[in-house]
Formats: sequence, structure tokens, C-alpha cells
Amino acid sequence: MKLLILAILVAVVGAGQIKLEDDSNVEVRVIKWEVRQIGQEPIVGNRIRGKHRHHHKHRKHHHRDAKNFDDAEERCNREGAHLVSIHSEGENEFVHSLTTTGHDITNFDHFVYIGLRKNTQTGEWYWTDGSLVNYRKWAINQPDVPETEHCAQLHQDPGPGLIYVEDRKWNSIACDRPMKYFVCKL
Repeated sequence: MKLLILAILVAVVGAGQIKLEDDSNVEVRVIKWEVRQIGQEPIVGNRIRGKHRHHHKHRKHHHRDAKNFDDAEERCNREGAHLVSIHSEGENEFVHSLTTTGHDITNFDHFVYIGLRKNTQTGEWYWTDGSLVNYRKWAINQPDVPETEHCAQLHQDPGPGLIYVEDRKWNSIACDRPMKYFVCKL
């Protein structure tokens, strides 16, 4: 079974391709894209399995197999990006649409690192790109384990049997955990 994720663009500046495969033999292709602003509103569409999504301003793409949060952030930095910051329900849905695999997740390491991290001195959460934390989508009882879980992940698929897993919501997790996916944002 193949899943093809296409970004349908009205204003495209660059294009490329990232090929990802996961354990379920689902092949995922993501077209890298960039948008330039036309007038006041950037116009971008993303068609996923026949559903139409809109996203504004930023180029996003996802990768596989981060050794830990810092590795994921460093890999994004090499592209002039940061781990994704999420500022609205629409943006959360867009990131979800880029990363959903369409099957149940059975391991916390198969979710998606996002760029939310906790300052261990102040206890405040911040985005690695320095933007304001003005939107949150924590799963029930999250964040938890304040002593060790200082990074965040997005649940892109259901996780039956995993405690506190809610599709499209966020979970706090130890920053040293390897993660199957992560999303970069320019």
C-alpha cells in the first residue's frame, strides 16, 4: 500500500523530494515546498488522501530517525530551519497531515518531535525557533514527569494501549529518546 502526500502549491519557489519508509511498508513521499506571499495572503494547499488542507507562510518537511531531540534540531538547523513550532489548530492539523502513517502506533518512539522544549531552570516551555508559545495542544495529564520530560512530541496516529495517547495531541517526553519522525519549519 502506498500513500503519496503532495503539496499542491499556487506559488512555488522550490521543489524537491524526501522519501520516507516506515515499518508498515507504507511508502511516504513528501514534496518539499516553499511559498512566497502574494498580496496579503499566501495561498497554499496540501492534498492528503483526498482531503484539502491550507497552510500559511512556512515551508515544512519531515524526516526520520532522530537520535534525540538535539539531533533533530541540529538536522533542521543544517537546512536553515528549526523543529516545527505550532501556533494554531490549523497548523497542528497541517503537521499532523504531513506525518500521519494511517496505522496504530505501539511505541512512543514512533511519534513526532516538535520544537517545544522546557527550560529546566524556569519550568517554562519555549519553541526552539524563539517564537511565542501562544497555542498548546497537550493530551490529557500532559505535560507530566517534570523531572525528566523536557521535550514534546505530536501523536500523529492513535496509540492503543499507550497511556495518555490522543491523536493530534502533544506529549512530554525525555529529550534523549530517539524519535522515528521530526518536522522542520523554515
